[in-house]
Amino acid sequence: MPYEIIILRPGFYKKTAAGEGSAWDTKFIISEILKHGLKPENINYVVGTHGHSDHIGNLNLFTQATHIVCHDISKDNVYFQHPFQEGVPYTIDGDVSIESTPGHTSQDVTVFVTSGDSNLGVVAVAGDIFENEHCLFDDDLWMGQSQFPELQKKSRNAILKRADTLVPGHGAMFQVPASYKRMEETKSTRDNIIRLAVTISW
Repeated sequence: MPYEIIILRPGFYKKTAAGEGSAWDTKFIISEILKHGLKPENINYVVGTHGHSDHIGNLNLFTQATHIVCHDISKDNVYFQHPFQEGVPYTIDGDVSIESTPGHTSQDVTVFVTSGDSNLGVVAVAGDIFENEHCLFDDDLWMGQSQFPELQKKSRNAILKRADTLVPGHGAMFQVPASYKRMEETKSTRDNIIRLAVTISW
């Protein structure tokens, strides 16, 4: 069944929570999910797209949920093995999957959600693989924080080709321009934009 995407603040919640903010965001997170008729105990899955403290500071709020942080999956202090590094998606159901998209760190994951909103289509919650919409046009905005820039380029291109809407790690949700679905995997974002601009200008 397609999911509804609810934006609390850049990031999203609806039974599956991704991007739990820092330890100082607790009151805000609880307040916002209550506004949408949810409680922390209603959340079934919590996903930390990577292990930085500004993204996983409130995991403890969701004690009834399965936690997926990077490539680790756990519930009630029991850990489960999953071959993320072999490219195998972790499928919650036919509309939600979590996939390895390394680059910002060695074990980043992206949540792909089929939205019930036809304007959103496939939504990718990508964490800091994309800092914000502006990093589509300026590689310097993400490369300085990247542990593995070449891996991150590949992950970014793969996500852009697949997603219709993107939730970045530090900015508002945005629509993926159709031109990105034609990008070459081996090129950087900047190279592809220049190439597309030149093609259009001819």
